[in-house]
Amino acid sequence: MTFDAILSAELIHSYKPDPKVYLMATDLLEVPPPRVLMTACHLEDLRAAADAGLRTAYIPRPLEWGPGHPAPPAPDWVDLTATDIPDLARRLAP
Repeated sequence: MTFDAILSAELIHSYKPDPKVYLMATDLLEVPPPRVLMTACHLEDLRAAADAGLRTAYIPRPLEWGPGHPAPPAPDWVDLTATDIPDLARRLAP
């Protein structure tokens, strides 16, 4: 899996869920928000990205909420759900 860029909120001195954090990627890459895919295991991060116009991919981590606490299911507004990064790559492949 190749990447064009890996970006950090530190570049603009702000933090999620500030829309500036999500839109920084679209500005730096010079692409419209629907062409950027935010991938996360936290639905609140994905909701903020979706609200900023980005597409979303949810990868639940089995132990993120502790043993015996399953990851929440993907809501219907999430664009893609994958089990892990290789699975996401397969889903995105042409």
